[in-house]
Amino acid sequence: MSTKSCNADECTRTVLARGMCSTHYSYWHRENNQHELTCHACGKSYTNSRAESTVCSVKCGSARAAEARPPAKPKAKPVLKTPAELQAMWASKRTEFRAAFEDGRWADFIIELRTRVQVTPEGCWDWQGQTRTPSKSASPYPVLRWSGRSYQVHRLSLEAKHGKPLGTQQAHHTCANTRCVNPEHMQAATHAENAAEMKARRSYELRIAELEAALRSVDPKHEALNRISYGQAG
Repeated sequence: MSTKSCNADECTRTVLARGMCSTHYSYWHRENNQHELTCHACGKSYTNSRAESTVCSVKCGSARAAEARPPAKPKAKPVLKTPAELQAMWASKRTEFRAAFEDGRWADFIIELRTRVQVTPEGCWDWQGQTRTPSKSASPYPVLRWSGRSYQVHRLSLEAKHGKPLGTQQAHHTCANTRCVNPEHMQAATHAENAAEMKARRSYELRIAELEAALRSVDPKHEALNRISYGQAG
């Protein structure tokens, strides 16, 4: 069975209709089936092979779509809060712990602080929150964050005890427990005083360790060695 070829010049594709392939037939159909139409956007007359066409060009189609699109709602201008409203909003987000310190209610601050610690037999208030270690050789000390800023809790505790800021002074632990935030275990000291005391304490610790090692070499079972070493937790 022979297959007819398209009548168009140099086209060898199979005939679809009227002696033409699908491609050439679509060209012929488009040219011979034009409809006189009126553009719904600009009102001009135009011809198109699709009777359902409503616009004469892409530009008119975009204009037509824009007309049908609902108008954009104007953006509402932000309502600026007054200083008093901002102050009230900020105050409502504070915890009682923070509010007591910032408002200078020192007794309330100490009460709130007491609920965040564990009391040791030595009377230390061991902070149960976040701590920070300044260096590998240093002991951790208690910290908290308010509005993205870090605070040393033992320093706040001493400031609450005296009801005024420490300024350039440091909060020195008289108990040698850096996790302690008991205001009665704190005293204000300059950086030099604090560093000197820590250095002396370290010297004592090394001396005691040296004496214990010497005693252990002479009498390993001596009762003095069967105790908690100086500076260690139980």
